[in-house]
Amino acid sequence: TGQYCYSVGYERNSVISCSGRGASVAIFSVTGSHNRVAGCETEAVSVGDILLVDGDRHAVADNDFSYGSAGGYAIHLAAGSSYCHVHGNRILLGDGYAGVAGHIIVNNVVGDVLKSSGF
Repeated sequence: TGQYCYSVGYERNSVISCSGRGASVAIFSVTGSHNRVAGCETEAVSVGDILLVDGDRHAVADNDFSYGSAGGYAIHLAAGSSYCHVHGNRILLGDGYAGVAGHIIVNNVVGDVLKSSGF
């Protein structure tokens, strides 16, 4: 019930099969490098972002971030992030995605349609 439900930093950590709600900034926050978020989901939340990613070379795979967030994004790749591999996630189109160039974004389901490259 603080700023984040799950916050991962530094290198080579994993958040796997987690669900959360009640944070004030983001449900999942990932910084540093070479971290992984896989198999996670959220219930309906009233928070800025569901997943906030900073740093580089993270893997964001096979998550269900299709539940709404108020005023934020389902997946938010911050301006300081790069070379993150975002694949196999489910995101409802209305929930949003924010990102910058320099990421590998493939095979995500957005608005119930498989997106083979990008959002």
